[in-house]
Amino acid sequence: MLENANFMELVCDLLANGAQSDKYKRKIPAFYRDNFFIDGTSLARLKNLDALRGLAKRSLEVKYNSGISARVLKKIEETVKLTCDLEGLTYSKGKTVDFLQREMSFAVPNGQDPKIIIDVSYAITTSSTQTSYNNKVALTKKLIAEKGKEIVTVNVLDGAGWLGRQSDLNEIYRNSDYTLNLANIGLLGTIIKNTFEG
Repeated sequence: MLENANFMELVCDLLANGAQSDKYKRKIPAFYRDNFFIDGTSLARLKNLDALRGLAKRSLEVKYNSGISARVLKKIEETVKLTCDLEGLTYSKGKTVDFLQREMSFAVPNGQDPKIIIDVSYAITTSSTQTSYNNKVALTKKLIAEKGKEIVTVNVLDGAGWLGRQSDLNEIYRNSDYTLNLANIGLLGTIIKNTFEG
């Protein structure tokens, strides 16, 4: 920006007028553009140390949570991949299971005709998203029953947030064939193996 005055003007225009400017309507979705409106109120918040600390804290929390979630997902995929390789099976990752119209962390052998669906939710803190997740798990069980399908459902739940959300955790436990965490993730290989041998 310091080396290119034109670029600096574009950035300043985006920050100050991005929400209303026709220039950005086809390039940036409206829900992002809403953030690009700086007025006196916005500038006043930037002078408030508590507000700045809150912004920095939220940013760090998101990065921290995302980093841990990614590591947990990687650990689970290692288990799924190892078992599937040993058993001559395939799996899909992060794909929508067709009849559920819901994305699952993993489906074995695939999302079109799964025999096992594995979903992962790592929650460091509690929030309403855990209740939403619980509702999706209940709906998944209901749709599987309505379609008369034989699909094993596995939910891997971990993080302190799930300990604080006991009612949702208990409901998910009731609506899943298996509920695991990292302490007993080794059972996942046995679940996959037994499902395809049985």
